[in-house]
Amino acid sequence: MDGKKIAIICLTIIIIITNVKTSYALRNNDLIKDIIEESQAELLETGVDIIFESKNSNIKNSELIDIVSNIIESEDFNWFDEDEGIKFSFNNGEGYINKDIYKNNYRYHISLIKKGIEYNSYDIKEKFYNMTKQFEIKNLEVLIYAKAKLSEKTDLKIRNDEIINVLKGYGAEDFKTVEINNGFSTTTNTHRYSGKNINRRSFDLNFAVCKYSSGNYLIIGTPEITKSY
Repeated sequence: MDGKKIAIICLTIIIIITNVKTSYALRNNDLIKDIIEESQAELLETGVDIIFESKNSNIKNSELIDIVSNIIESEDFNWFDEDEGIKFSFNNGEGYINKDIYKNNYRYHISLIKKGIEYNSYDIKEKFYNMTKQFEIKNLEVLIYAKAKLSEKTDLKIRNDEIINVLKGYGAEDFKTVEINNGFSTTTNTHRYSGKNINRRSFDLNFAVCKYSSGNYLIIGTPEITKSY
């Protein structure tokens, strides 16, 4: 085979690989949503944790409530001011707001979970920044959680490998999969979310495929799954 034919074959392979990666990226900018769709899973619940600091500015409870209600965009919104913080509920969801002082800065943690709805971390960050410009926000983290139900016939090892292929299409790298008692757990670096570094290894997304008596599940967290599974 001459050099010209080899060059054509190599170019064709590069074009195919590029098109596969581009198709994922263009189809949907929400990586977590794509993972769930490609897994043919039924979304059960999603959650968001917003962690941030405010320099020299103690944000009032009423202002924190306004921030949350604007993010949720739900008319059915109720909140309760308690000693340990603020608890709130809304249509098919609930959450809390905690605040403390850390190194002379006010640190806040907003956590919410809702049944059957997707949260896009990019949209939430944009909303949050627009609503808090006057508070000198810094060290902002938006952490995403999602839980979906897989088919009863799902082969967890095959599904785990298929999700890895989806993530590779987004440019994710450095995959590490461990076998757990009821399935598999994988971490990777997608370069899209707030990351974590352990033993000189960085990752920003963790997904697990698990089997329980109630069925098979896909659980996703950024940078890691903080819910028990």
